[in-house]
Amino acid sequence: AATAVAAAAIGTKLAISAIEASASMETFEARLSVLLGSTEKAKVRLGELFEIGSTTPFELGALVEADTILTSFGVNAGQMRGGVMDLAGAMGGELPEAAMAVAKAYSAGAGAADILKESYALLYMDIKKRAAEMGDSSDINIWRAAMTEALTAVDSKVAGGTKKLAGTFKGALSNLSDQWFKFKK
Repeated sequence: AATAVAAAAIGTKLAISAIEASASMETFEARLSVLLGSTEKAKVRLGELFEIGSTTPFELGALVEADTILTSFGVNAGQMRGGVMDLAGAMGGELPEAAMAVAKAYSAGAGAADILKESYALLYMDIKKRAAEMGDSSDINIWRAAMTEALTAVDSKVAGGTKKLAGTFKGALSNLSDQWFKFKK
């Protein structure tokens, strides 16, 4: 009888977990649908983020949040996401906070780069150097080009941050958590 009660309790917990996973996916899809303007685009993006989450030390919720932030500020999330992930991995920050710092600095230029300067000085200095090499760093287009280059170039100061974080115990736990979420889904 005790075994049957324990099995029922485990079954109930698994069912609740599966429902919670489905609810999370539905919420993520709804947020992305509004942002991207279509349910189909949201499903594609969510699929991409789900795959990224299962192979990196970042969980799906953080990836959706970061993507939402980047996109809402007019940043090409698909182009910049990897660099923002590397930034969070290299500098030890949380992914949504790194996305917010990048998004603000990207959308408003060097004058709005305070968070980037304070929390991610290594990247800020790299962007500033690249912008100076390109011309007038106060020109928003030059600033954006320098940011894009600093976050996507193989010689970037933060390049490889995601891979390094993935090799840590925290990264392994995150991937395990993502596999559990995948199982529940």
